[in-house]
Amino acid sequence: MHSHDRAILRGAAVPAALAGAVLLLVSGLLAGASGVLGAGIGVGVVAAFFTVGLVVIAWASRISPQTMMMVAIVTYMIKIALLAIFVVAFAGTSAFSTTAFAASVAVSTLVWVGGEVRAFSRARIPYVDPTVTRP
Repeated sequence: MHSHDRAILRGAAVPAALAGAVLLLVSGLLAGASGVLGAGIGVGVVAAFFTVGLVVIAWASRISPQTMMMVAIVTYMIKIALLAIFVVAFAGTSAFSTTAFAASVAVSTLVWVGGEVRAFSRARIPYVDPTVTRP
């Protein structure tokens, strides 16, 4: 993983962790223990999905741009499928607050993506390979 990939991961994970703490607090105040559990699961799902996605895409970027794009699309499809399976499996559960889960997934996703965009825009990533020479 390149240093700019680590910086982007930090730039997304830190604000998402702070937002996650706020989400846990608010969910606990509004829905009690089931709210905290629902928000915790939601924040955990978002953190796991985005972290794994970023690590896998960073690995694929070392192979080729075409491989990176293919891996990004497949990773996205897998994440959406897993989230859909999770939502269907726990649709009628009373073990945790599904409202807190949904809200924490939405807010955590927005904060994570915003952090990634901010970190990426500040990273100095060359868009050309300086080692490649023209014939």
